[in-house]
Amino acid sequence: ALLGELVERFAQCGLISVFDGIFPPKEAPLVADAVQNGMRVYAERSFYEEHRLAEKVVRLASNGTGKTPPAKDEADKPRRAAELAVNEHFVVVSGGPGTGKTTIVTSILAGLLKENIHRRVVLAAPTGKAAGRMQQAVHEQAKRRFADSAVGDKLLGLQASTIHRLLLTKQDDGSRPGPEAPLDCDVLVVDE
Repeated sequence: ALLGELVERFAQCGLISVFDGIFPPKEAPLVADAVQNGMRVYAERSFYEEHRLAEKVVRLASNGTGKTPPAKDEADKPRRAAELAVNEHFVVVSGGPGTGKTTIVTSILAGLLKENIHRRVVLAAPTGKAAGRMQQAVHEQAKRRFADSAVGDKLLGLQASTIHRLLLTKQDDGSRPGPEAPLDCDVLVVDE
């Protein structure tokens, strides 16, 4: 209730515009998103960046097949998840520690590489430590499950990077990744 009162007062003086689902909200330095559960207040730039990103994710997610292969049993879930991901353009793999996320991601990558060994795969994580753990986990899965194969060799050659470094590194054409210059890769895996 207090946030609602503050937003109303700031809206009266033109410091906040209230987004009610209709674009664009009035021009103001802050935007209060009244569509979400509860009120969220954003800097105007952050509000628009988040919405543009959400639109791109929805567009990517809607370009896949949308078909979910049937699961035969609990042990079949990682294979089913990998099959689903190979047919989709955007996939989120979630679960707690020890639930098999790396196994699923490595299976997805292996499936994609079996289709086309020349796919450019990029691994990224928020921190150097997380990037190192992801790279090590993918390499361990590759050694265990895909040893002595072209797919295994490709997986073993993957190097993880921090998201920060990935976005600051110039691409082959000299540009930095951004809205006008997408990352030069076919598959992007981002760890939490």
